[in-house]
Amino acid sequence: MLSVVIKTLGCKLNQAESAMIARDFVNRGYCVVDSGERADVSVINTCTVTLRSDAKCRQEIRKSMKANPDTTVIVTGCYPQVSVHDIADIPGVDYVLGVQEKLDIFKYFSKPGKLKTPLIAVASVRHTRHVIDHSIGYYGNQTRAALKIQSGCDNRCTYCIVPAARGPGRSVPMDTVLTHARQLVRQGYREIVITGVHIGEYGKTLPGHPDLPGLLRKMTDVEELSRIRLSSLEPQHVSDNLLNVMSDHNKICRHFHLSIQSGSPEILKAMGRKSSRTDIEQAIQKILDAFPEAGMGTDIIVGFPGETDRHFQETRDFIGQFPFSYFHIFPFSPRPGTPAAVLLNQIAVRERAERVKQLRALGRQKSILYRERWTGRVVDVLFEGKNRHGGMTGWTSQYVRAEVKFDPALVNRLVPVRLGTLTEQGIRGKVIALES
Repeated sequence: MLSVVIKTLGCKLNQAESAMIARDFVNRGYCVVDSGERADVSVINTCTVTLRSDAKCRQEIRKSMKANPDTTVIVTGCYPQVSVHDIADIPGVDYVLGVQEKLDIFKYFSKPGKLKTPLIAVASVRHTRHVIDHSIGYYGNQTRAALKIQSGCDNRCTYCIVPAARGPGRSVPMDTVLTHARQLVRQGYREIVITGVHIGEYGKTLPGHPDLPGLLRKMTDVEELSRIRLSSLEPQHVSDNLLNVMSDHNKICRHFHLSIQSGSPEILKAMGRKSSRTDIEQAIQKILDAFPEAGMGTDIIVGFPGETDRHFQETRDFIGQFPFSYFHIFPFSPRPGTPAAVLLNQIAVRERAERVKQLRALGRQKSILYRERWTGRVVDVLFEGKNRHGGMTGWTSQYVRAEVKFDPALVNRLVPVRLGTLTEQGIRGKVIALES
């Protein structure tokens, strides 16, 4: 049997699309293998949001060829979409496909084999109006599946390359989303993670202009679906309607990942963000009023051009006052073709790194404080398989990691767990049925 390894870099949307690529290979008789195993075909689904992302992509390409010198290398996604020749010039790459082409790989690739020169298929996405979403993903033994509902972005944040890589915002028709959700549930997935570039923009390009709250309400009617989890949200999309739908349906997870980026009003303006600091504060407060124990994470960029010590402290103080459960902290990365890349007052790499270090330390403190609120309590946990420590991991609705002794009978089950002592990243617990 022919084999394929699919390596994914970047966001939840990329993960969803990699699963769709995997499905296409499985439907054609391929076996999907883990990274490091021998594979006839290696697909690298790339990210280009930062310079570090680009470097990781190149590293993964070289690692794939070193592990499997004869493997057919297909590089696809956002990196080749904006820097096609950076990829095509790497010796050993056979196919270079853009963000649209990656979901139609077999239009360009027919069978394994090395090419003398790479086949390049990267069409412009500037005027794309439809989302290619012809299949559900293949997730192997995972208990959660990602469901793509939207792609593209119409915002123009000054630091961001995503609009150039993904094209304009556009949505998957609601009937298609619901059909795919039912198919995933029939295949045994208990939790579905809603993904897109801006899921809060869902429906704007569709007839009748459905919205995210309406889609969620429909999805709660899908039988045997235990949980619906939202991926990243912009603060302006935390609407009363969304919170009301979530309040009405317990199967929608009490977990919010907000894209904040900065707590400084001046830096937010320079970034071209749609939400002001006041908007962000109001969104967070609405979440806490509706769900006082919600899990909340956020993205923050530090070292944006012109960010002084005062601006950085404003961000630190701002995010420090809220009960976030985790942070994703990134140093500013100048992306060629974006306005921020040519701004004056670029911050030194060393200073950016120091600010990242400080906020990550604050994030660890926040994580501990949040998890301590759950010790001694009983919560429902959806379990995955065995982890690398020999136990097993599961997740609460609030996205708290629970760790228990491995029991194969618990895989893909939603069971009550009494949470106990903190671990490095989660909480150790006991399944209620196993307590004496």
